Amino acid sequence: MGSKRLCLQLQTKDSTQPTQSMSTASSRDAERISSAQQTLDILHEMSQLLNTQLDKETLTTCVRMIESGVNPEALAAVIQELRRENARIGSASSGRA
Repeated sequence: MGSKRLCLQLQTKDSTQPTQSMSTASSRDAERISSAQQTLDILHEMSQLLNTQLDKETLTTCVRMIESGVNPEALAAVIQELRRENARIGSASSGRA
């Protein structure tokens, strides 16, 4: 009888374990998401103060690229070149109209 009770207690403990782990994991995920969103909001505010003209989506893409190992200075140079090219194309097309 004692061994049946022990077995039942072990089964009960084991059955609650995944539920606790899942709720802990989901709360950690929620905290990480909230923290990432706050960080992005702060980066976007700084970006606006520095007049970078980067929206949140572009800023997020840049951050992901930098986190993946892209050189930040090279990325900045590419963005500047793309803006110059865009301005050149815009002025060329308005000159034709």
